[in-house]
Amino acid sequence: EGLVYPFDPRTHVIPGFSIPTSWARFAGLDWGTRNPCSYVLAAHDPTDDTLHIYAAIHEPDLHLSKLAAKIRAVNDVWPEWIVADSEDRTSRLTLSRDHDIQTSPARKGAGSVRAGVSMVAELLEPDANGRPHLFIHDNVMTRPIVKEFLGYRWDTTTSKRTDQPDRPMKVNDHSMDAIRYLVMKHRRSNFGAG
Repeated sequence: EGLVYPFDPRTHVIPGFSIPTSWARFAGLDWGTRNPCSYVLAAHDPTDDTLHIYAAIHEPDLHLSKLAAKIRAVNDVWPEWIVADSEDRTSRLTLSRDHDIQTSPARKGAGSVRAGVSMVAELLEPDANGRPHLFIHDNVMTRPIVKEFLGYRWDTTTSKRTDQPDRPMKVNDHSMDAIRYLVMKHRRSNFGAG
């Protein structure tokens, strides 16, 4: 009841496999200090336009130097781009200047959360052949993502107010934010919207 996404581990979580180096990689990043920082790495299967989330960093208390080292370690192939929460411009600039890791700012603002949620939900919905276009590879790194998907709910306190649009609860949502940033940029890039 009240779940944001039509997520079912029996459908959306699959055994990991060796991803072809020809598949493009993309990453989403949501900052965190006491709350977990979430870095989500996806590969795009061009044969059926499917995103495979196969690696992640999900840890609290990650200072930028430690985060940069972990990002370098987790990337088997360097992503074409990393899209990061735009609210922490200082962290984006420091990651670039001190660690040579470039990020682009995620789209945020009035309708972007709802638009991003819709894009992720669309990928999770089975197509005409009964197959979704977003999978999570089952491994230790991605298990926090699965847990967040299963607990990600709409904030019913704001939906009762006419001046507040529907939005998800802002709790245990860092991976959900990182995935939303990644999917939004990927879908917009694919359709020429940048």
